[in-house]
Amino acid sequence: MQNKNEKRRQSTGRDEHHSLVMREEIKLGNLITWLGLASGFGSILLSITEKFFPAAMLIIISLICDFFDGRIARKAHKATAFGTEVDSLTDITSFGMAPMIFGFMQYATPFAIIAYLLNLSAGVFRLARYNILHREHYFVGMPITWNAVIILLTVLFVPHTYWPYAYILSAILMASPFKIRKV
Repeated sequence: MQNKNEKRRQSTGRDEHHSLVMREEIKLGNLITWLGLASGFGSILLSITEKFFPAAMLIIISLICDFFDGRIARKAHKATAFGTEVDSLTDITSFGMAPMIFGFMQYATPFAIIAYLLNLSAGVFRLARYNILHREHYFVGMPITWNAVIILLTVLFVPHTYWPYAYILSAILMASPFKIRKV
């Protein structure tokens, strides 16, 4: 059995390790990712309060953050596994949940709700597959960021009765096995 001092020493070592890991992970790329997360969360809150234009603008800000976060981290040679995981979790919030709630708050038939769930499920599937495969030169299936673009364009230019079909189409594209070359 370990004595109290030994347990305390081990606990302190773990605390120091966690502190070091947190300091290590606070990088510019990760801060941009957190800004994208805040924008996705803000979009959800604005959609719930039926402020759809600013909700859409926050999804666009999330897209911009997602475009730059990884590039900045890689350019600074500060890309980490932690940053990759945070980015994926942020993506499901900003490009999965936010567009789903954005649509739901404006058009919520039973068919539309099923379409939103399929879209969100495909987004989760897509991100999990990406994290496991992580191909260097191509994506497998449509990236979830494009889901947000498709949904925003659909909401702008297509009557709401057709929105569920866009959500389903986007879900199929995210879950599909085709390869898209990275730019």
